[in-house]
Amino acid sequence: MNYKERESETIAKLKKLKIIPLKDHSRLVSVDEFDKHAISFPLSKSNNFSKHLKLVLDDLPTVDEQLINFIEDKYPRRADSIQRLFQNLGITKEHNIHEIYRQHMLPIMSDETRWSSKSESILIAYVLCIYEYIYALNINLFENELKTLQNKMIVKTRNNKFVSLGSPDVIVHLTLKYGCKTSLESLSSSNYEFLFISDDYINEFYHTESYRTGQGVRDFVKFLKRLNINDFLQVAMNEKTFLTVQQLVDTKWAYLIPQLSEMVHDTFTIQDCSCDEFNKLVSPSDDNQTVNLELCVRLLQYLDSHYRDDPSYYAGSVSLFRPHKLARHTPIKGIESSFCLSLRQHAWIPVHGDILLKSSEVYLLPPNDPTSVFRRYVPHIDESKVRLNEQAFIYGILGIRSKIEHRTIFELLMKWSCNLDSESLSKLVNQANTSDIIPCTLPKTFRQSCLDTIDNFHQIYLFLASNDTTRNLLSRFRSWPIVFIPRNRTAGDFLFVEQTFWNDPASLLSSQDTIADSNGRIPIQSYYNDNSMFHSLFVEILHVELHPTVDDYLPLLSIQQDIQKIWQIIEIITKLAKEQNKQVEVREKCLDIAFIPCMDNQQKLVKYIDRPYYPHDAEIANQFSDILPIIKLPEFPMSTSFQEQFRSLFNIESLGKVVQTIVQVENEQPSTSLLDFYSSAIDLIQDFLLKKQLISIPRSAHLSTVFARMHFVCVDRIDLSYCLGNDIIRSASTSYRKDAYVDEPSGKFFILKKFETSEMRYIDAMADFIVEDEMMRSQLASCIKKLLQIYEKDDQDGLGKVRGNLMVNNEPKWIIPKEIKKEVPIPEPIIEQEKPEITAEELEELMKERSIRPKLPPKKVTTEENTNVVNSFPAKAGIYETSDRTTPKIHNHPKDNNSTDGDNESSKSHSNSQRYDQEHVVQKSTTTEHNDEVSNRHETNNDERRPNKGPYVQPQAPIAFSDPILSTSANFEDVAVSTLTNIDLDAFASTGNSSNISASHPIGTEADRITGRLGEELVFRYLKSKYPDDDIKWMNQEAEYGAPYDIHLIVKSDNNQERFIEVKTTRSFDHNSFPVSIGEVEYLLQHPSNYYIYRVYYADKTESSIITIMNRIRLNLERKHLKLLMTFESKSTDGQK
Repeated sequence: MNYKERESETIAKLKKLKIIPLKDHSRLVSVDEFDKHAISFPLSKSNNFSKHLKLVLDDLPTVDEQLINFIEDKYPRRADSIQRLFQNLGITKEHNIHEIYRQHMLPIMSDETRWSSKSESILIAYVLCIYEYIYALNINLFENELKTLQNKMIVKTRNNKFVSLGSPDVIVHLTLKYGCKTSLESLSSSNYEFLFISDDYINEFYHTESYRTGQGVRDFVKFLKRLNINDFLQVAMNEKTFLTVQQLVDTKWAYLIPQLSEMVHDTFTIQDCSCDEFNKLVSPSDDNQTVNLELCVRLLQYLDSHYRDDPSYYAGSVSLFRPHKLARHTPIKGIESSFCLSLRQHAWIPVHGDILLKSSEVYLLPPNDPTSVFRRYVPHIDESKVRLNEQAFIYGILGIRSKIEHRTIFELLMKWSCNLDSESLSKLVNQANTSDIIPCTLPKTFRQSCLDTIDNFHQIYLFLASNDTTRNLLSRFRSWPIVFIPRNRTAGDFLFVEQTFWNDPASLLSSQDTIADSNGRIPIQSYYNDNSMFHSLFVEILHVELHPTVDDYLPLLSIQQDIQKIWQIIEIITKLAKEQNKQVEVREKCLDIAFIPCMDNQQKLVKYIDRPYYPHDAEIANQFSDILPIIKLPEFPMSTSFQEQFRSLFNIESLGKVVQTIVQVENEQPSTSLLDFYSSAIDLIQDFLLKKQLISIPRSAHLSTVFARMHFVCVDRIDLSYCLGNDIIRSASTSYRKDAYVDEPSGKFFILKKFETSEMRYIDAMADFIVEDEMMRSQLASCIKKLLQIYEKDDQDGLGKVRGNLMVNNEPKWIIPKEIKKEVPIPEPIIEQEKPEITAEELEELMKERSIRPKLPPKKVTTEENTNVVNSFPAKAGIYETSDRTTPKIHNHPKDNNSTDGDNESSKSHSNSQRYDQEHVVQKSTTTEHNDEVSNRHETNNDERRPNKGPYVQPQAPIAFSDPILSTSANFEDVAVSTLTNIDLDAFASTGNSSNISASHPIGTEADRITGRLGEELVFRYLKSKYPDDDIKWMNQEAEYGAPYDIHLIVKSDNNQERFIEVKTTRSFDHNSFPVSIGEVEYLLQHPSNYYIYRVYYADKTESSIITIMNRIRLNLERKHLKLLMTFESKSTDGQK
């Protein structure tokens, strides 16, 4: 045996020895164990491998690197010889990717046990390495390997599982991530999941050399598609050759035999596309399984959407064999592919009722087809589930039907409405003349229901009305129940014509099942819109009555229990009663019906004669709902006009008539900053609201009167309370506490001082006051905030630029006038002077002395007036009572000779019914211009004397109002005439100057009369400008009327509230006392909340005049904000008082 033989023998023995340590192995192995899988040396650190190739190489059987490192460290001189020994044993240093593919990767992918033990990253690397280092380098040479890989490639799916492409029922699809727009991802449902390739491949591909060198994703996707990983359904391209046409017998192309027999006399080929995947999707595997409806819906939608992407799938061709093989073939006939035939053979088209049918049994009526209303009566594609757009696919590929016969429409209507079949209908039509009305053979109680929608019947009736024949038939059958009325969205009833009428303004009679079941008539216009053809059909052809009466609605009040629907009924009855002038009739018929919802725990209904109150404020209503019958309003908004009509119709009184709102504040001070901003921006706010239609024109007009008298006040505390009668007072709930509050009656915008600079609070408070809807409030608040930002940045100039862009001049325009306040010092306490000693003789002499004042001419008075004259003490407000009635202390001050009080009174009594006025008095610690005159300002007034003979008749009861000594004052409203830009002051030029008062008339007679009329006219013009849309009557305009008030005002925007206004005029600006008659006292006590006194400080220049408005007279007297004094005007001859 020579050396080489001995060496070979030794090498063979060494291969059998388990002496080789492998990487990641816990035991030694022999070379022979890896006879089919070469063992490699560790990868050289000097070589750079791609990430995926390195993963594959690291997966090869590799000598443990520690052994190599040990040899190199310990035996460096023998390292080369030991490596040569390893090479002789078959351990290689070279890495041939083709050999690795054949010897390593392919065997592993062929054995599920082996590939299932590999890591995820290695299996992904197999695909990328095969593409990058084998397929992409030479596509043609790799062609033969594609069929092998189509059955052996291991692919990761999106559900993190690996599958073999050759496994049964395994079809993997591409996704949108791979740039495939026809991906099947949209078809996945809860009942069926397609297999999609993992996104890891495309994510890793972006890091490969192929991507960086410009090979691009398209080539990689093409490689995946050649592995049968497709984006579309897996469609197979087939080609089959036939020698003769007769060989087509018993094949799926047998239907082509008659056509091809005359065309083909030689060998031919059929090119075809088939899709087994589709067949499996729409065919149950056994009789116990059903086809997935949801999957079919999505599949149909998918095929329709992607029809144009590759229409060749649905077509095949017949070509002669020889030209085809020479690549110069031209199809002699186009045919439908097997895939196209499969679409028609399976029952997979979804129709109404969640049924799957064959396409040839299904309808899809075009939207413009007049018979499309009948789609629910034929197997029609359920368009609520699937929307198809490609007509070529719908009608051409699938073969779905597109038309219903027109002649059956009228027969179907009569079958639905009257249960008449075609034969019975023909007999009825033929037994009478063509113009005769066919008598109805059904009882009047007959009612046929129908599961259908009103929209469908719109088209049915319009279609029938457009044809002369069917119009004539409908007219002949008008005594039959052929009027369809929907009961709900999906069903309805057919009624007789006399059970209906055309127009229901509020659509209430048709909205309730209980009405549909009763004998009440039903309006139909709301169901058939205001279409002229419908009007002609129902009113002219079927003779339906045009309008309902109140009697159609009144029965609803007795049977309806739902509060919201009750209010809808009340609303329409109220409107009809006014339109038809049947208010008295309605009140009589509703007398014993409990139909008005009330606010209590049982939410009971009450009669209108129970006198329930209308809630003007939700908080107040909640406070008193336990003791008063208060109406529960609906959840939907009600117009102001309806509220007024409802209250007028049923004599409903406002809760505000019996409950007074009291606003109590502390330390009231003007808020100049808020006044400056809102007075500058209020017209811009108005323009925004009207442009956006957030408020109505009447509401805007009303608010203009409110803003015309608005004041902005900052306070330390705001408390709301409510008073019922004289005894019951309830405070607002804690949740109703206000940081800012707009009190409309007093025209005051209150805000806590600590929040005076809080934009959120004073913006939200204004928005809450102007509009009620939350969304509208948000829009308004945003607008005000923007205006505030402009104002803070550019002041008036910024707002002026915004105002310059306004295109409409809104009338009446919102204006907030500048407030005029004068500080009047609080009077010092008056120290009572020592009483003088006056003897009886001295007193008698004083009584006989003649008065220095001119004697006033007597005024003729009625018996009633004379009996009501009150003699009282002291004569003027500047005279203060002492404990000694016989010796009054008189404080004399000089009096302006031009000063006079022109006051007109009457003692006539009026109704004692209580009237509520929301305006109220707010206490404050400071004194303002309208405070009553203090003692050091009072005019001198000596006792009025009369002659010894004959009684002296006082023309008016000398009762005077004055402020209380050392008490806080009421904060009455002051109006500076100079701020009233909409009053024509020139009208006062001829009468307003004091020079026009004749000097021949003594003060207190004609001068009083002239001054009084000037003051009344000024107040009358002021009120006309403030309340332009309300009823205002100047009682004394033509002549002295004799009423206990001068002006009568009805505020329509406040539920027609009455206000009685007495005008007291003076030309002295420091004169705060004035007389009132006994009639006026009685009347203000009878009307404590809506009796006003307007104190006019009339100036020679009318624009310098000031009007002080006093309200709540009785309440202010009780709180000592006003003081009632009396004066003795005469003495009897015997000196007795």
